[in-house]
Amino acid sequence: MSNQGSLSWRIAGSLVCAILLLGGSAAAIQHAQASPVGRSQPSATSARVQSHRSNPGLGGNGEPTTVDSFAAPLVNGYGADPSMVYDSQDGYYYLIYNRDDIQGKVMLRATSLAGLLTASQTDVWAASDAYGTTGLGGGYLKQYGNNWFLYIEGSNVGNMVLESAGDSPLGPYSEKAEFPGGPGPHDSGYAFQSIEIDGQYYGFETSNGEGTAANSIYITTMSNPWTITGTWNLIASPGSNPFGSGWDCGGGACIDEGSSIAVHDGKVFDIFSAGKYASPDYCVGMMWANLGSDLTDPSSWTNMNKCVFQSNPAAGVYGPGSMTFFNAPDGSLWVVYHVKTTTADNWLGNDRRLEAQQVTWDANGMPDFGQPYALGSYQDLPGGDPGQQVWEASQAILRGVNVQQSATAVGGSYVTGMDQPDSSVSFKVDEATAGTYRFDVEYASDAVGPVAQDVRVNGNLQTTLAYEPTGNSSDFQNANYVTLNVKLAAGSNMVEFTPDGSFGTQAAQLSLDQMLPVVYDGSQDAAQAQYVDSTLLPANTATGLLTNSGINVPTGFYVGGINYPDSSVTFSVIVPTSATYDMQVYYDNGGSAASTLNMSVNGGSTTQPSFPVTGKWGDFAPGQYITVPVSLNAGENTVEFSTGTNYAELDRIYVPDTPDSSDAGR
Repeated sequence: MSNQGSLSWRIAGSLVCAILLLGGSAAAIQHAQASPVGRSQPSATSARVQSHRSNPGLGGNGEPTTVDSFAAPLVNGYGADPSMVYDSQDGYYYLIYNRDDIQGKVMLRATSLAGLLTASQTDVWAASDAYGTTGLGGGYLKQYGNNWFLYIEGSNVGNMVLESAGDSPLGPYSEKAEFPGGPGPHDSGYAFQSIEIDGQYYGFETSNGEGTAANSIYITTMSNPWTITGTWNLIASPGSNPFGSGWDCGGGACIDEGSSIAVHDGKVFDIFSAGKYASPDYCVGMMWANLGSDLTDPSSWTNMNKCVFQSNPAAGVYGPGSMTFFNAPDGSLWVVYHVKTTTADNWLGNDRRLEAQQVTWDANGMPDFGQPYALGSYQDLPGGDPGQQVWEASQAILRGVNVQQSATAVGGSYVTGMDQPDSSVSFKVDEATAGTYRFDVEYASDAVGPVAQDVRVNGNLQTTLAYEPTGNSSDFQNANYVTLNVKLAAGSNMVEFTPDGSFGTQAAQLSLDQMLPVVYDGSQDAAQAQYVDSTLLPANTATGLLTNSGINVPTGFYVGGINYPDSSVTFSVIVPTSATYDMQVYYDNGGSAASTLNMSVNGGSTTQPSFPVTGKWGDFAPGQYITVPVSLNAGENTVEFSTGTNYAELDRIYVPDTPDSSDAGR
């Protein structure tokens, strides 16, 4: 938690993704309804139980199944201080959280909790000189009326609230108000949020500890979600000594921080984090008050004075914190939180991962949070959650491969041994609309270097995937993915994975588990706004340099080296209406002068958009893009960038799902 916090209590959505599970073979993909498939619960270590070289009776028909469970961790990679809302109006979960490689605020959305693992992210607020370029901490997402409010912290302004321009949680957002100063003896704080209870707005904030004052939780009244009207009242504190030894002094730091509020059966519950966030002894505390009591009166609150949710050493997860409430589609109460994966005192916080689980209730009407889960384990989805389509490699059309078992693989099986001349894994994919589609492929590899696979669609080679080593070819609990972009025809398609051959016997060390669709698929509006990563497209990047060392890069990959005579990067863009669209091009330019790239749309005349100096190479800040008006046709279009003057590197483009208002309906 920043400053040593985060909170929230209702839901908004995330993109539906489908997963392709691969285990050294190729499979067939199709968007078709199938009976749900569950995942087996993993043990601490996975083992290969059996192995079969594929034969006509092994594998499946290559069609997808629907997974009725979701994994821990909830998202890929580092994650802390989450806030999630489910929006019943559009059927999406919306998740914001802190990442160590993103300096602005990003949001994920999916129609299923299972889809968050591979959901595309949207930049909703950028770090800046005005608000703080070193990062934006905290984050609570709330809806009041038709608009959405995002409570965050800027290093230059402290707590502030942003308001959406319309009824979409994705924004755009603008600043609504700042909350200078704060509660406590030092008149400063963090983890501010508002909540409406019985028609009254309240503000909760954590004071900054200093000297003999410990970080503590305060409450005040508000007239609306952005205006404080009352005085601050202390409702939770570890005492006057910030270095004591109480239950909320884990890691040697006495701290109560952050709040998330839920109302249930006549009681108001406030869960908060306690101790030092870097410590494995960080935990979740709780206090409660009777609904209808004066919540600004400290005597109305009963503090449990203990950790109500803490480390689970047997599961290998430690220091849970920044827990916030959200409501599932069926109205049940859930929590999302982060855990540590090590016992080290890690101030960087890059050992934190996100998890979620349901809250149950005891006979006295008190919440029971259970224990945090082991990474790689799976839980049933909430009621009303539609689940996620996946293409399991073990159920693909298989040839010349092995099928083996692992407790951490989807369905308990995966494919490996793709080192024969005739090895292949084929998936059947049905799409209503022709276009470029994105999938994430989950894999494991104990090879000493990259392993390559060719991907063919309907018999034609489209791209080659490179799989980096993961250290183990049978353990999928860390959820390692490569992203596949392929052009699919309307109707039925066969997507086939075969050995590339350039890495020799290393192909035998690659295992495939599953494949998931990302960003959009045929079951969604094909005009949905797209983030497309140039390095991962089946683009013509003839001599472009593919690199993965970028900062603020959603997938970790971007394209450089677009400065040779034959260098080019081509994007496929689908829009609903022929019109002019404001396309955002995310780039960097660490040179000393502005650069240009040649750009053409659908093979037409060339223009030269200019890319101003950004000061750094390999750094793509959320707000670091140029806006280029492009005239697009209804349906699929190509946008190609090629060598211009000087030099610029590309990360992704964004095309909104509505045209420039000045040209609507062209």
